Amino acid sequence: METMFFVIFSEIQSDPVRFPNGFRYLKQGQKVTFELVENPLISDSQRRSAKNVEVIED
Repeated sequence: METMFFVIFSEIQSDPVRFPNGFRYLKQGQKVTFELVENPLISDSQRRSAKNVEVIED
Protein backbone atom coordinates (compact mmCIF):
# COMPACT_ATOMS: atom_id res chain seq x y z
CA MET A 1 0.00 0.00 0.00
CA GLU A 2 1.43 3.35 -1.02
CA THR A 3 0.65 6.39 1.08
CA MET A 4 2.04 9.87 0.58
CA PHE A 5 2.87 12.38 3.30
CA PHE A 6 4.23 15.91 3.26
CA VAL A 7 7.95 16.05 4.13
CA ILE A 8 9.79 19.24 5.03
CA PHE A 9 13.37 19.26 3.70
CA SER A 10 14.85 19.83 7.17
CA GLU A 11 13.19 16.63 8.48
CA ILE A 12 15.27 14.38 6.18
CA GLN A 13 18.11 13.04 8.31
CA SER A 14 21.58 13.75 7.01
CA ASP A 15 23.52 10.73 5.74
CA PRO A 16 27.09 11.36 4.50
CA VAL A 17 27.03 8.22 2.31
CA ARG A 18 23.76 9.00 0.48
CA PHE A 19 24.15 12.78 0.61
CA PRO A 20 27.92 13.49 0.42
CA ASN A 21 27.36 17.07 -0.75
CA GLY A 22 24.89 17.77 2.08
CA PHE A 23 21.88 18.22 -0.22
CA ARG A 24 19.06 16.02 1.11
CA TYR A 25 16.24 14.71 -1.08
CA LEU A 26 13.83 11.83 -1.47
CA LYS A 27 13.24 9.78 -4.61
CA GLN A 28 10.03 8.00 -5.48
CA GLY A 29 10.15 4.37 -4.36
CA GLN A 30 12.76 4.79 -1.61
CA LYS A 31 12.07 3.02 1.66
CA VAL A 32 12.14 5.36 4.64
CA THR A 33 11.34 5.40 8.33
CA PHE A 34 9.63 8.38 9.93
CA GLU A 35 7.39 9.64 12.70
CA LEU A 36 3.94 10.73 11.57
CA VAL A 37 2.65 14.00 13.04
CA GLU A 38 -0.77 15.60 12.57
CA ASN A 39 -1.37 19.32 12.80
CA PRO A 40 -5.06 20.32 12.68
CA LEU A 41 -4.15 23.96 11.95
CA ILE A 42 -2.63 23.17 8.53
CA SER A 43 -4.50 22.62 5.24
CA ASP A 44 -5.70 19.12 4.38
CA SER A 45 -2.88 18.19 1.99
CA GLN A 46 -0.18 18.94 4.55
CA ARG A 47 -2.03 18.11 7.78
CA ARG A 48 -0.19 14.81 8.15
CA SER A 49 3.55 15.30 7.86
CA ALA A 50 6.61 13.15 8.41
CA LYS A 51 9.33 14.00 10.93
CA ASN A 52 12.76 12.45 11.47
CA VAL A 53 12.76 10.92 7.98
CA GLU A 54 15.59 8.46 7.41
CA VAL A 55 16.28 6.71 4.09
CA ILE A 56 16.83 2.99 4.72
CA GLU A 57 16.89 1.69 1.12
CA ASP A 58 17.22 3.25 -2.32
